[in-house]
Amino acid sequence: MHMYFLCSQLRPFPYPKRHLLLPTPQAVSALFIHFIVCYNCSLVFDGFGLIFDPLPSMHVHSPYLRPGSCAGHGPAASFKSSVEFPDDTLQFIKSHPLMDTAVPSTGDEPWFTKTRVRYRLTALAVDSQAGPHKNYTVVFIGAESGVVLKVLAKTSLVSLNDSLLLEEIDVFNKAKCPSNHEDDKRVLSLHVDNNTHSLYVAFSSCVIRIPLSRCERHSSCQKSCIASRDPYCGWKPHGACERIQPGVL
Repeated sequence: MHMYFLCSQLRPFPYPKRHLLLPTPQAVSALFIHFIVCYNCSLVFDGFGLIFDPLPSMHVHSPYLRPGSCAGHGPAASFKSSVEFPDDTLQFIKSHPLMDTAVPSTGDEPWFTKTRVRYRLTALAVDSQAGPHKNYTVVFIGAESGVVLKVLAKTSLVSLNDSLLLEEIDVFNKAKCPSNHEDDKRVLSLHVDNNTHSLYVAFSSCVIRIPLSRCERHSSCQKSCIASRDPYCGWKPHGACERIQPGVL
């Protein structure tokens, strides 16, 4: 079993609810198990000076490929994935943990889990005001295969419903995105634009805009529309599944 290390840069967190979502892929027998985990940023940074345990590098021999290096970038540019890192780097990480204490995820469980998939997650965007009453959270997750997962997240511990995969959308389009390599399908970033009800998906050679909802998929089937649990969609009196504008209900 191999863990793909998540690499990130420290930067200000402007999120009002001070929550951080992290995709954490894990490889098992050539398949991936994906977890979307939510952390409370205040628990991480409020005591940052107290729990940070810097390594006295002058007294300890550290490997050339230092912990925190991201596969495909900088000193680790020649490595496609962290599972290819040399043993001395992995052993160094194991022997010298950076933090004295661990910060648990919100609710002590993943928001979303998906098994038996053959791609890694690469990008994430959140709409925390989805639905006509702006009281739902929808998570959009990009993958290296050009796919975007749309997930209705369980954000309350007292909720009876678990997080739900609403859609798995194949966004990459060769007609719009010149592609010579398989890596060109990798979703680099995602951006939610509520004003235009759009999700912008960035690839290495193009940016594609898709709607946040595709209610027309359920056509005139009321049962399918309601069972989808898509907070953007609702059944209209004239017999159609359509987008529900915020504040309408």
